[in-house]
Amino acid sequence: MKEQLIKAMRRNQMMNMMYMAKGGQDLVLTYANQALKTQVEKLLLSHQNN
Repeated sequence: MKEQLIKAMRRNQMMNMMYMAKGGQDLVLTYANQALKTQVEKLLLSHQNN
């Protein structure tokens, strides 16, 4: 199944929301800013090492 990011928005100072479509379902995900930062850093490092 392909995931598609529809919209990302800042909810407040500490949280972000992401609206995604996956296999015909719409998902609303809420992430702490620190969690997003950590995941982006991991993703960048994995691409840098390949």
